[in-house]
Amino acid sequence: MRPAFDAARAARAHTGLMRRAVADLKFRGGTGTAAILSTLMAREIEQDEHYAGLDLVVPVPVHYSRLRDRPYNQALLLAQALGRRLDLPVSSRLLRKVRPTPPQVGLSRAKRLLNVKGAFAVTAKGQAKIDGKAVLLVDDVMTTGATAHECAKALRMAGAHRVVVLTAARAI
Repeated sequence: MRPAFDAARAARAHTGLMRRAVADLKFRGGTGTAAILSTLMAREIEQDEHYAGLDLVVPVPVHYSRLRDRPYNQALLLAQALGRRLDLPVSSRLLRKVRPTPPQVGLSRAKRLLNVKGAFAVTAKGQAKIDGKAVLLVDDVMTTGATAHECAKALRMAGAHRVVVLTAARAI
């Protein structure tokens, strides 16, 4: 299956120090860590023409029920830091996770795809803001690309002409 996004890059492999930094961001809300990771992420895309001419940054959303356990979205922390660094607006309320999904950890690619299928949608207000835009979709870790694919699919359905993905780490 061809992904719905145009390109995907990660700052580093999800090993060693990067794994610890992502865990700090994810489980301790490390805004300082988000700033450091965003620097690495911005450097990763500096010379890549797929990432030129972007209009806005959109973080991968979490379902509101997950925010009860962890009162922040680590992708949003990264997106905000990246938006400042790249001088791009961050739109965190355009893409929604419309249903909760079990964690993806330990699932095969096929099960990951099924787990997140149809889990994301663009809000009614988001349609006009996304139509015709080049979107930078931001997340902490990419493993199989299932989440990024589903988010990009929703963004494409809302009229995004280009969706590129940038993560802090890539599972290997």
